[in-house]
Amino acid sequence: METFIPPGKEYDNYNVYEKRVQFNTLKSSYENGVVQKRAKWAYPLRTFVLQYEMLTEEEAEYILNFFIARKGSFESFYWTHKETQYTVYFDEDIMNLARFAYNLYQLGTIKLIQEK
Repeated sequence: METFIPPGKEYDNYNVYEKRVQFNTLKSSYENGVVQKRAKWAYPLRTFVLQYEMLTEEEAEYILNFFIARKGSFESFYWTHKETQYTVYFDEDIMNLARFAYNLYQLGTIKLIQEK
Protein backbone atom coordinates (compact mmCIF):
# COMPACT_ATOMS: atom_id res chain seq x y z
CA MET A 1 0.00 0.00 0.00
CA GLU A 2 1.30 3.44 -0.93
CA THR A 3 1.74 6.41 1.39
CA PHE A 4 0.34 9.83 0.46
CA ILE A 5 2.72 12.61 1.44
CA PRO A 6 1.00 15.92 0.67
CA PRO A 7 3.29 18.34 -1.13
CA GLY A 8 4.18 21.45 0.75
CA LYS A 9 4.09 19.76 4.13
CA GLU A 10 7.49 21.23 5.00
CA TYR A 11 6.17 24.77 4.57
CA ASP A 12 2.56 24.13 5.58
CA ASN A 13 0.98 24.66 2.15
CA TYR A 14 -2.08 22.67 3.18
CA ASN A 15 -4.17 22.42 6.28
CA VAL A 16 -6.76 20.05 7.65
CA TYR A 17 -9.66 22.39 8.03
CA GLU A 18 -12.25 19.80 8.97
CA LYS A 19 -12.01 16.63 10.99
CA ARG A 20 -15.18 14.67 11.58
CA VAL A 21 -15.62 11.72 13.93
CA GLN A 22 -18.69 9.54 13.44
CA PHE A 23 -20.22 6.60 15.30
CA ASN A 24 -23.09 4.35 14.22
CA THR A 25 -25.62 3.67 16.97
CA LEU A 26 -28.90 1.78 16.58
CA LYS A 27 -31.76 3.12 18.70
CA SER A 28 -35.01 1.32 19.35
CA SER A 29 -37.87 3.25 20.97
CA TYR A 30 -40.60 1.35 22.80
CA GLU A 31 -44.19 2.36 23.63
CA ASN A 32 -43.38 2.81 27.31
CA GLY A 33 -40.76 5.48 26.43
CA VAL A 34 -37.68 3.33 26.97
CA VAL A 35 -34.95 3.71 24.38
CA GLN A 36 -32.54 0.84 23.83
CA LYS A 37 -29.20 1.63 22.18
CA ARG A 38 -26.60 -0.57 20.52
CA ALA A 39 -23.27 0.49 19.03
CA LYS A 40 -22.67 -1.00 15.57
CA TRP A 41 -19.04 0.12 15.41
CA ALA A 42 -16.38 -0.42 18.06
CA TYR A 43 -14.31 2.49 16.72
CA PRO A 44 -15.28 5.81 15.15
CA LEU A 45 -15.04 6.60 11.45
CA ARG A 46 -12.87 9.65 10.79
CA THR A 47 -13.09 11.99 7.84
CA PHE A 48 -10.43 14.58 7.00
CA VAL A 49 -10.73 17.47 4.56
CA LEU A 50 -7.47 18.90 3.23
CA GLN A 51 -7.41 22.35 1.70
CA TYR A 52 -4.62 23.80 -0.42
CA GLU A 53 -3.99 27.50 -0.92
CA MET A 54 -1.95 27.09 -4.10
CA LEU A 55 0.24 24.49 -5.75
CA THR A 56 3.09 24.54 -8.19
CA GLU A 57 2.70 22.54 -11.39
CA GLU A 58 4.89 19.74 -9.99
CA GLU A 59 2.88 19.52 -6.75
CA ALA A 60 -0.41 19.49 -8.64
CA GLU A 61 0.85 16.73 -10.95
CA TYR A 62 2.00 14.67 -7.96
CA ILE A 63 -1.45 14.79 -6.34
CA LEU A 64 -3.24 14.14 -9.63
CA ASN A 65 -0.97 11.18 -10.50
CA PHE A 66 -1.41 9.74 -7.00
CA PHE A 67 -5.18 10.06 -7.41
CA ILE A 68 -5.06 8.36 -10.83
CA ALA A 69 -2.84 5.54 -9.52
CA ARG A 70 -5.39 4.84 -6.76
CA LYS A 71 -8.22 4.91 -9.36
CA GLY A 72 -10.01 7.59 -7.37
CA SER A 73 -11.72 6.10 -4.34
CA PHE A 74 -11.00 2.49 -5.35
CA GLU A 75 -7.69 1.88 -3.57
CA SER A 76 -6.77 2.75 0.01
CA PHE A 77 -3.49 4.31 1.07
CA TYR A 78 -1.63 5.50 4.16
CA TRP A 79 -1.76 9.11 5.28
CA THR A 80 -0.22 10.62 8.42
CA HIS A 81 -1.84 13.38 10.44
CA LYS A 82 -0.24 14.70 13.65
CA GLU A 83 2.07 11.69 14.06
CA THR A 84 -0.80 9.18 13.61
CA GLN A 85 -0.96 7.05 10.49
CA TYR A 86 -4.40 6.31 9.03
CA THR A 87 -5.54 4.01 6.26
CA VAL A 88 -7.76 6.21 4.12
CA TYR A 89 -9.27 6.52 0.66
CA PHE A 90 -10.43 9.44 -1.48
CA ASP A 91 -14.11 10.24 -0.96
CA GLU A 92 -14.87 10.93 -4.61
CA ASP A 93 -13.88 9.56 -8.00
CA ILE A 94 -13.36 13.04 -9.42
CA MET A 95 -10.64 15.63 -8.79
CA ASN A 96 -10.77 19.21 -10.03
CA LEU A 97 -7.55 21.07 -10.73
CA ALA A 98 -7.68 24.70 -11.86
CA ARG A 99 -4.85 26.87 -13.16
CA PHE A 100 -5.23 30.40 -11.83
CA ALA A 101 -1.81 31.96 -12.55
CA TYR A 102 1.39 31.16 -14.39
CA ASN A 103 2.40 27.67 -13.14
CA LEU A 104 0.18 27.99 -10.07
CA TYR A 105 -2.78 25.71 -9.54
CA GLN A 106 -5.70 25.54 -7.20
CA LEU A 107 -6.95 22.16 -6.08
CA GLY A 108 -9.66 23.15 -3.66
CA THR A 109 -10.33 20.42 -1.14
CA ILE A 110 -9.50 16.73 -0.84
CA LYS A 111 -11.74 14.62 1.36
CA LEU A 112 -10.15 11.52 2.92
CA ILE A 113 -12.19 8.85 4.69
CA GLN A 114 -10.65 6.43 7.17
CA GLU A 115 -11.08 2.81 6.20
CA LYS A 116 -12.57 0.48 8.79
